[in-house]
Amino acid sequence: MTFMGAVRSVYAMMAVVAAAVAGLFAIAAPASADWGATTKVSGSSFVGTAVPIAAGMADDGAAAVAYLDSSDLYVASRESAGGAWTRTLIWPDANNSHDLVLDMNPAGDAVIAYRLGDGNGFVGVAYKPAEGSWGANAFLDNATGGSTASGRLDATINSSGTAIVAWSATALGSPPQG
Repeated sequence: MTFMGAVRSVYAMMAVVAAAVAGLFAIAAPASADWGATTKVSGSSFVGTAVPIAAGMADDGAAAVAYLDSSDLYVASRESAGGAWTRTLIWPDANNSHDLVLDMNPAGDAVIAYRLGDGNGFVGVAYKPAEGSWGANAFLDNATGGSTASGRLDATINSSGTAIVAWSATALGSPPQG
């Protein structure tokens, strides 16, 4: 299934400062077990303490963590419990992006949605099928009112891998062409 075939847009009428830390870390515990060792999942550059992060996990331990690293939007993911973490660049120059959300279903299909902090509030998304690679970033709306701090954003994915991304906006644009 293509990304655009898996995502449906919904509109509803109905936020990020920076400081530096050494990295972004993840830790997971199986049911009825102790927390394991902490793993650094971000790259070598600094990750702000107040930038958005989002995480999801599948039943088999596949997991994903989305975050801003310097000014780029990345996702660190693994395909199973105890597997190696890999980093994927979702969108370069995503500085000041906010409203970052990530959802992963029990099978490992995942969706990321975010709003660019570029003064236009573009809504960006990326999709990953279970045991697949992150697809290309796409923009669903290019004119959500021009404010980087207004509106709401959410995303979820069901057991069949169909994702829905919902956002509120003061104006409705169209996806950027090209």
